[in-house]
Amino acid sequence: MGKHVAITGASSGIGEALARELYAFGAKLTLIARREDRLRTLAAELGDAHVAVRDLSDPEQMTSWIAGAETAFGPIEVIVNNAGAELTGCTDEMSIIDGEKLLRVNLNAPLRITHALLPAMLARGTGTIVDVSSVAALSPPRGYF
Repeated sequence: MGKHVAITGASSGIGEALARELYAFGAKLTLIARREDRLRTLAAELGDAHVAVRDLSDPEQMTSWIAGAETAFGPIEVIVNNAGAELTGCTDEMSIIDGEKLLRVNLNAPLRITHALLPAMLARGTGTIVDVSSVAALSPPRGYF
């Protein structure tokens, strides 16, 4: 059996592409995202995946999927923190609420997920944490919040 890999932001883009590639290599997948219809479609196409519909901007949902995922496929051996949000426009025109939501998805969720999974990885002596980022994190274009 392949490793248990959990991917946030798995409903589209990089997350969906990673899910397809890793499944082809035999990974057992937990797919996490907000868009249930897309997650269920992807899981059906792959044939077998655990689906966890969560909004990672909500602190209560950031790690609430872990127990169910580990019940489905055993310990999570690889976490891909891929979910991300962006805001474009002038800062003075942005809602602080939207800015805080962006920070919860892009910063707090990966931190909490890693913090929840790392102790078991260290105890097992194995595990992988992958944090996906955009080049905009290093050099944001004008107008990015």
